Order: sequence, then structure tokens, then C-alpha cells
Amino acid sequence: MFTVYLKKKDWIDLLENFESRTTKVNEVSISKLEDLKKCRSLMFCLPKAKEAVPYDGYQWTGTILGKRYQPIYRKLMIDDEELNLIKCCEIKNSHFKKEILHMSDKTIVHYFLEDMGDLLVPDGSSVKKPRISYEDAEEIKKNILPLRTSSAAYAIAKEKGINVSRKQILNLQRMVKNSVTGKSGRRVVTSLENIRHLEVMDPDNLQYHINQAQELVFSYVRIYETGVKIFASACPTVGEYNDWIQYVDDLGSYSNDVKKEKLKEVLLDYPSGILFPSRLYVDSTYNLSDCYGTILLGESQHFRTKRSEKPRVYPIGFMLHSHRDSHHHEMFADRLKAFIAPFMFGKVAPAMLMDGETSLQVYADAFDSRVIRCDWHVIRLLSHKFGRKSAKTANFWLQNCYKTGNTRLERLENMVTKLEIMYGNVIESKVDPRIFNWIKCNQNWLMETATALPKLKSGMILQYTTSNPSETFNKMIKTVVQKPLPVTNLLERLDAFCSDKLHEIRKAAFQESDYVSLHQDIRGMDQMQKKTHFEKIGLECPTLLSFDPPRLLMKELNIRKTDSEEKKCEFLKILSATNDSFVLQDDSVALNEPNRVVLVACISDIFECTACNQTMPDFICRHMLKILQFLPELDRRMQLWKMEGVLRGDSGITVPIKSGRKQSDRIGTKLSSNNHIRRITEVTQMTIFDSSEEVSSDISGSISDSILPDTTNHFHTHDSTVDSNLIGINRHSTSIVLGTPEPQSLSDSTFSPLLSSTANNNISEQSISKRNRRSTRRFSPSEASSSSYVS
Repeated sequence: MFTVYLKKKDWIDLLENFESRTTKVNEVSISKLEDLKKCRSLMFCLPKAKEAVPYDGYQWTGTILGKRYQPIYRKLMIDDEELNLIKCCEIKNSHFKKEILHMSDKTIVHYFLEDMGDLLVPDGSSVKKPRISYEDAEEIKKNILPLRTSSAAYAIAKEKGINVSRKQILNLQRMVKNSVTGKSGRRVVTSLENIRHLEVMDPDNLQYHINQAQELVFSYVRIYETGVKIFASACPTVGEYNDWIQYVDDLGSYSNDVKKEKLKEVLLDYPSGILFPSRLYVDSTYNLSDCYGTILLGESQHFRTKRSEKPRVYPIGFMLHSHRDSHHHEMFADRLKAFIAPFMFGKVAPAMLMDGETSLQVYADAFDSRVIRCDWHVIRLLSHKFGRKSAKTANFWLQNCYKTGNTRLERLENMVTKLEIMYGNVIESKVDPRIFNWIKCNQNWLMETATALPKLKSGMILQYTTSNPSETFNKMIKTVVQKPLPVTNLLERLDAFCSDKLHEIRKAAFQESDYVSLHQDIRGMDQMQKKTHFEKIGLECPTLLSFDPPRLLMKELNIRKTDSEEKKCEFLKILSATNDSFVLQDDSVALNEPNRVVLVACISDIFECTACNQTMPDFICRHMLKILQFLPELDRRMQLWKMEGVLRGDSGITVPIKSGRKQSDRIGTKLSSNNHIRRITEVTQMTIFDSSEEVSSDISGSISDSILPDTTNHFHTHDSTVDSNLIGINRHSTSIVLGTPEPQSLSDSTFSPLLSSTANNNISEQSISKRNRRSTRRFSPSEASSSSYVS
């Protein structure tokens, strides 16, 4: 019996008569090692093993708490023959060890427990799975995996009786070059039938045809009026923008010190370095379907993202298109220009940020805006062409300084230095000659879209400008659209996502959003001030939003219809008003029309319009909005909550979703085990059950009139003055008990915060019987009131 690693002479002695000292087995399992606890050492002789460490169910290689456990490989010379010797230690039990000697025709394995160690048998869940055999691995690599996916190969291997896991199939697949990898499922195909179905739903925003190559060419556009209004309200006026352009042009005639001082003065008023936080972002995204998606985002300084406190970015519109040809973008740009023109009168979009795709230039032309190229895309282009180090050096002369650790003054000095270069129309040659030549060849578009001067004219002083908002928005879309969808399903999903983002902005108006907040504090404003502010920042339904409506009401309403009705409220006036009815006159309707005079009456505790009937839950008609404006704030709020009840229906009246989530408030949980529960003995020992006369009067006052005996008949024979006084006192929740009740044994009764009906009847009967046995001396009103207790 050896409880240590064998030495060379021990192996020589063992090999001389190994047949009598070893047990021949085909494989070693956990059950064959059960005798190791008694014998402390076991030796097995196996056929020639293909694996270096034959499988036995234990784990001999791994890492625990940062410490690496692995076998030790040695060479052993016996009779001029070089043998491989492997020494192993079980990673979960340092006393359990084994050594393996590989010979030309057999493998000898020696297991032993050193010192006083014990054998720990692993449970079924932690037993290491066996490795796939060499023959099975070769069969899978040569005959099963070629020209098949891992899933198909796994199914065929199981049919052939090979015990293999999916992970082992994936590991073997890396060695087979002609196996099928990646996504191999059926591609999403947009058919002509899908497009015709889309044409039925919205024909005005769809264009499609079949080209000469028999390909389906289509483009669908969706524009959000809410996003357009919010963006237009955030844009600077033509005068403000022209004044800033003139200010930047004048900087060219100043020295560097004067430039620095003037820019410092601007930064005092705009510490973020952005004068016009009303920029546009446009980018195309892929892998949403078999078509492309181009999304246009806007920015507004009136709304802030709560987490970052940066101006909020929101969708203005998107286009789904089958090809990347420029005519698709031209169509979208023309639609945007026609749609946004009425709202942008006298306003200017200062900048449009995009990547290097030249076809996106048409959107800047539609908005008459300045193009700013993404710094990151320009740097990546230079890095791919000339290397990262050369691109980083060139970035100092082309972009704003984006290195971490730069102070604001250093960034401003870099800006002034680059402005001097740009105004002089000179590109510094202190960079890699290859990059210098590239810059000279592309100097025109760099000077117009990617350098410090166009950024400064767009109102950006210190910022490293990128198209991160577009990239982040695309990433958020792909978390919602997790796999390619047909174009009709994609349109539905994309429209719902964009609508939710715009609804978050509306929720910020009545302070219900968890993600967006208003830049200006409106908590001290009245209803009219709120309405004026909401109109200024471009929100739809400003009157309804100024009422602080319930969340569900604003979510379910058709905002466009309600906003259209709200604009018609200016033609309405109230002719007469009572508690439950209003008569309104609509001056926009002709005199001979029936709906010129409308009645709004309270039916079933909610106001209804006789002209429009029931418009909920679609929208709120103009007549109801006019009535809500007229009502006092408390009545208006009640009516809004009743309107929300119409949307909910009876099935929607439930406990709030997050109620009852705190486990310590529940009886029976571990966290509530220390909560105090009042016992019956504690109730019966309370002072209110004492037999004193003072306490008995407290009892009578604490019990409501519904469980006390009727005292009006008892005093009926008294004079009318006393009866009227007593009755008046009793009507004001004052109870009177004559005399002092005798002590009672209450320990056998069960009490709760409200007495049970049986206990109430017992108390009533006992009080009446005792009251009849006592003397019928008369009480004056003053004596009666002195012995009473006001509950």
C-alpha cells in the first residue's frame, strides 16, 4: 500500500509483477473507488488510454479562488524506454491524489489518500461530464459536421448513439472549416403582398415600383407632428443665428488673446459650450428587416434627460426603404421640408450631425442647415487608412480636443489655435505626410463640415461632436426589435417605440415621467401660465396638459384629435351654467346649423355633450374642454378622474401595481417575524376594562351609537326640556350611560378592534337589565353632560 507518489524503483518493482498487484478494468468510475477509504491505495490497469488523464468523474484541473490546479507531466526512463508519468491532485480535496503511467500497450493508474484524508464523493450535479472519445470526435469532424450547422450535427450524432453535448459540438466545429456557422435561418422577405397591405393602411406615405431587374423598390415615411413642433419651438430665430454668425466672422480680425477673452465671455452665459441645443441627427440602421431604416432625431433645450441633465433627443420621423439610393433620401427630405416649413417660419436649424455617408447631405439641404460630420467617424477613417497613432496626431489639428484631463482653458486655447489655422486657410504640416496629403485632397469638405470653424458657427465651442445620440437610439431600437421582422410588423414596432419616446416628453409636462424633466420649473405657475409655457415649447394639447391630467388619460387619448378640438375652443362661449348643465354657443357654426347651441349635462355623475355624444376614449371634444376650463380646480380634477374611469372600465379598478411589495409588511414572511401581534390577554388587561366609574364612562363614549342600547325611550317620561337636550347631545355623537356598571369577566370573550355582534348584544342586554334595577332618580342636563364622553 502506497499513500505517496511512487518513486522510480517502486514503479520498477510494480511493473515486474503488475498483474497480481493491479486490477484490470476498462474504465474507472466513482463506484470502483469506494474501497479507497479502507485500502487508502488502489491500482488499476486500463487498456491504452487515448486521453492523458482518463475520465473517472473527479476534477483534476481547474481554478479555485484564483489558484490554478493542473496535472504535472514528467518523463520516466525504465529499461531504456521513455514513459509518460502524470501526477494529479483533486482540486476540491488536496488529500486525494493519483498518478498515471502511460505505456505502449496499457495505462496504469494509482489512486491514494495521503495522511488522514477522506474520500469526498461528489453529488450528481457536480460530477464532471466525460470527454468525448477520440473515435467519436473524429467521426463527428469527418462525417457529421461538414456542410451542416451545429444543431443539425447534434441531432445526427444523437441518432447515431454518440453521447455528446452541444458545447462539445461547438468546440469541434471550430476545427471544421466547411461547417455552417452564423445565422442560417430563413431570411425575412418583404413581398409585394406586404407592400400592398401597407398601401391599404397608409397610401399617402408609401412609394413603390418594380424595377427592370424585377426587384421591389419601396420607401415608406412616417413623420411625427409632435416632434416637429417641439423641435421648431427650440430653434433660434433668424436674427439670433445671423448675429452669432457675424460675431464669429468678427473673431477672425482679432488676436489670439482677444479671441480667448471673447470666447470666455460667451462661456460664462453658456457653460456647456453649446449655444443652440436644437440640433438634428440623422443616421441609417440595418438588420431590422430586409430593408434599411433612416431615423431623424431632434434636440430641445426645453426638456432634459433626468439622468444626464442633457437636452433631450426625440424622434421627428423615420423612413423604411429597400435600397440605399439617394432618391429615397431625397423623397424623405422633400416630405420633411413640406411638413416642417409652416412651423419653421422665422426659425433656423443651426446644425445637422451625421456620419460620412454623402447621401444624407440632402436632409441638411431640406432644413437649410449646416452639416457637421461626426468626429469619431473621421478619426476612425484616418485610423483605418494610416494607423491609430497618426490619426490621433492629426485629430489635434482637425477636431476639438477630446483627450481626457484637459482643462477648460486648455480646450479653449486649442480652439483658438485651430481657429487661427482655419481662418488662415492653412493646414499645419506637423503631421504624418500621408495624412497631410489626404487632408490637402479633402480640404474643402473638411473646412466646411469637420473642423473647428463650422462647429463654432453652429454654436458649438468646446464639445467633441459625435453622432452618439443616433447610435444610441439605434441600439435602443434593436433591443426592442431583437430579430429581423417583416416590414409591416417592423413598422408597427418602430412606430410604437417612437410614440412612447414622445409620450415621455408629454408626461414631463405634468411631472409623471421617470426619464424626462422640464428645463424650467413650473411648480409655481397657475393654469394659464402653464398653458402659455406649453404652447411656447411646442407641446400639443397645452390646455389639457395645464390641468395636470391623470397618466392613463393622456396615454390613451388621440393627441392629434384632442389638439384639433382644443384649437376650436376659442370660438365657444358659455351662455348659461347651473350645477349640472351648461349651454354653449359655437360662433364658428352658422346660425341655421343645429349644433350652434350645444347642451352639456351631467349624466351618471359625469358630463356628456349632446352634440358630440360620447367621444371617449378616442378624444375629448371642444365642448367638454371648454367646460373643464370653466370649472373650479377641484371639480375639474374630479371630472378628469371620472374620464379616466371611462378608459379603465370596471375591470381596471384594482390596487396599484406596486402595492404590497414590501415583504416586511406581510404576515408570515421571515422579515415580519418580529412584528408585534396583539394577543387576547393584552386586550383584556387594558385599562378601559377596569371597573371604576371614570373608566366606564370612557367605555360608553368609545363604543359607537350603533352598538349601544337606545336611550331615547328611557328618558321619554322626563320633561321636554331634559329630553330635547339629551337628544341633541346624542345626535352630536355623545353617549350617556346611567350609573356605574358592575365588573364583568371578559377573559372568556374574544375581542377585536370592532366588537363582534354577539358581544354587542350581551353588553346591551346587561346594560338594560342593570339600568332597570337601579333607582330612577332624575338627572339634570348639567349632571348628564358632566358624565358623558365625547367620542
